Amino acid sequence: MTNFEVRSGPERGIAISTRVRLARNLKEYPFPSRLSNEKRSELAALIWESIKKSPALAADCTFTDLLTLGKDEIARLFERHLISNEFRLSPMDRSLILSGDAGTSIMINEEDHIRLQIIGKGLCIGSNLDEAVRLDSLLSESLDFAFDERMGYLTACPTNLGTALRASVMLHLPFVTLTGVINSIVREAGQMGLAVRGIYGEGSKAVGDIYQVSNQFSLGFSEEDTALRIKNAVGRIIDVEKNLRIEAQKQAPHKLADKIWRAVGLLENARIITSEEAADAVSALRLGCDMGFIKDLDFDFIDDLMTDIEPAGIREYAKTQNASLPEDILRAELIRSRVSGQFTAS
Repeated sequence: MTNFEVRSGPERGIAISTRVRLARNLKEYPFPSRLSNEKRSELAALIWESIKKSPALAADCTFTDLLTLGKDEIARLFERHLISNEFRLSPMDRSLILSGDAGTSIMINEEDHIRLQIIGKGLCIGSNLDEAVRLDSLLSESLDFAFDERMGYLTACPTNLGTALRASVMLHLPFVTLTGVINSIVREAGQMGLAVRGIYGEGSKAVGDIYQVSNQFSLGFSEEDTALRIKNAVGRIIDVEKNLRIEAQKQAPHKLADKIWRAVGLLENARIITSEEAADAVSALRLGCDMGFIKDLDFDFIDDLMTDIEPAGIREYAKTQNASLPEDILRAELIRSRVSGQFTAS
């Protein structure tokens, strides 16, 4: 077993993934917005040297200067939720440290000097937090983080002061969306200091009935308190979605089955499919898999399909095919090649 390992928790059918992120800044450097490219490179080298002081960690991760990557390569990192949109679009020097299994990533020179991120499958806030704290402790042995006894860790954005912890769970909520219950969930989450956002976080849409639930503030809360608040809130949302699914299966089982198998038919046979159409069909596919309509299909397959049909994923696929066809035709072609022969009815 390596030092980096993708964690996995329960509720994979609804809780797609869990992310825990810690923001840190080095005391002797201004925030990234005030740094020259020369100082950004210097800081990145310093952080990478800190990682390399633990050979077991360095052996399982890579350091990449994003200025050496093409736009599509950077976009793929974003589509896989390994970097933020701000990090993707920045024209400045910035670097990424990524574990072999992509479960751990460190963005260097995003809004803060360090954004340490742990991603796991399913609902796994506790284990993700433990791993983030472990790596944070290792880094702090050789890096002097900016910290104030009253305000906690000092960050570029005031909402990250305190523990500088942001935790989020990506949820698949087709029936919460269909029934409009999502509106009350958004309101209640806001009253609890939590935010419900789209698939790529702040400013994004809930494509394919997928949402992210995260904390809005970290000042005044311990890491454990924040993790527990999100876990409890997410647990209640999952229960609501489950109950709505049960009710739908009781009231109109044939309508539900028809929705799922029509989506399967579209994925298996479409010759042209938009990103939005594909996301809706994959949403129905995930629902069918979780509710037992479709056998012998795991959620890893669906997760990979979900990211690979994004625009940069399609452009990457086109290179392997020597194809200059329109994106919607290539997307349909990729999907057919993946799903052919995969579906068995329960």
